[in-house]
Amino acid sequence: MVRTVGSNLPVRYNQAMSRPRFENLDPSKQRLLMDAAAAEFGTRGFEGASLNRILEVAGISKSSLYYYFDDKADLFRTLLEKSLLKMQDEIGPFDPLDLDRSSFWPECERFYGKCVDMLGRDEWFVRLGRMFYQFQNSQSLAESAEEMFSIARQWAKVLLEHGQALGQVRTDLPIDLLVTCTLGLAQALDEWVFLNWEKIEGKDRKEMTSSHIGMFRRLLYPEN
Repeated sequence: MVRTVGSNLPVRYNQAMSRPRFENLDPSKQRLLMDAAAAEFGTRGFEGASLNRILEVAGISKSSLYYYFDDKADLFRTLLEKSLLKMQDEIGPFDPLDLDRSSFWPECERFYGKCVDMLGRDEWFVRLGRMFYQFQNSQSLAESAEEMFSIARQWAKVLLEHGQALGQVRTDLPIDLLVTCTLGLAQALDEWVFLNWEKIEGKDRKEMTSSHIGMFRRLLYPEN
């Protein structure tokens, strides 16, 4: 499932996860279905999303949907997997182990800025963000959620431990606590950004990037 812990974003899915039948569908029809699903899940959440509305927008019959997917949860997982792969291809690699003492925080800010720029280029990623944390709140998605957030914790731990070795991350607290605090702050910032994205003007996005990384730095940088 993960290509390597340090080589890319927190989650790297194998592209063969979705059904071969769906992969053989015409790419334009794949995109139409994924766009319709992203709009529905992003607006109404997983539990409130209607397969009938998705099918109507995508122009696909219910029998065709079940040819490609087991159920709504399977469609949601496939949408999220494809979105994460697309996001990773858009942003490019970020290997924490390539960072040195002087580049650790500047490169973290640059990477965060690339993520923000990506949101401005394609509304798809805003929809992805609004869907992402729904994994935690649905019993139907519990297994996938556990795997995904376990990978995210593993990646964050690699980043923070390397930061500690460089003297750029505090060592006075247990690493597991630092990981939990870091991911908690990341989730709070993510949810705020996606909720307010349309209100954040282009000129404010660079300042937002700097202020958000500043929050991580105040949380994690050694006090002395």
